[in-house]
Amino acid sequence: MTQPSTAVPPPASPASTPEALRDTAPPSGGPSGSLAKGQIGTFDLVFFVVAAAAPLTVLAGVAPFAIGIGGPGTPLGYLVSGALLVLFAAGFTAMSRYVRNAGAFYAYVARGLGRTLGVATAYLATLSYNLIAPGVAAGFGYFASTTLSDLTGAELPWWPLATICVLGTGVLGWLRVTLSAKVLGVALVLEVLVLLVMDVGVLADRGTAALDVTSFDPSVLTSSGGMAGMFVLVIGAFTGFEATAIYAEEARDPERTVPRATFVAIGFLALFYAAGVWILMGSFGTDESVSMAPPRTARN
Repeated sequence: MTQPSTAVPPPASPASTPEALRDTAPPSGGPSGSLAKGQIGTFDLVFFVVAAAAPLTVLAGVAPFAIGIGGPGTPLGYLVSGALLVLFAAGFTAMSRYVRNAGAFYAYVARGLGRTLGVATAYLATLSYNLIAPGVAAGFGYFASTTLSDLTGAELPWWPLATICVLGTGVLGWLRVTLSAKVLGVALVLEVLVLLVMDVGVLADRGTAALDVTSFDPSVLTSSGGMAGMFVLVIGAFTGFEATAIYAEEARDPERTVPRATFVAIGFLALFYAAGVWILMGSFGTDESVSMAPPRTARN
């Protein structure tokens, strides 16, 4: 989560050199007042970002709405969004070389546009992420409850499981960041395997009939009339990719690690989402999938 930092350097003058742009504020955090420098590598950062984006949650919970709004061109929408975010990330990661601060967006906005807008950005980001968190915890509790019921027949309310999710997240946040990276790595591998098993099952059942190439025809993006709404959901699926810059102080060789991890994470998510949604639509047939998607179902 992008949170306000307690120390932000004043805005640099237009004549400042790159060296002058560097954030010299002392890092905070940890019992000794400093962060664990040089502890996180490229793939650790990628795991953080991709696991936070939660591909399984996106494809199972959000993608059906994007399909209902965006129509057959939704898989292409994920690729287009990834390409746009790569352009944004080029400038974002370039700034991370000179402003290393756990505040990330807050620190960048404060350095470039002033402390007032920086603080406003920080509170907006904090509010947004904290509004997402209860929904994610509740979703975890709901799906965990239904899974336990299916596997064991035990009926357990969603809220105790959601509480366990929140407590577990708090404990991992308190412990070493490298432990969180390992836990997230395992979780990510498992959810990716689940989705790959589903994809293989669809392809084994339907073969090439599940692969409708018209989904990647640019003209289909505007065929449903809901392109704008679809992109809101699709771009939201990349939420958290900026977290790489937050760990710049803890990364090994941050000038290379942060940009590399950012681009790898965006590229992986764009390809994974596009392929997953494409095969998901192909499991029923493109037209049938669009008609079955939640917004369309509600209208029908």
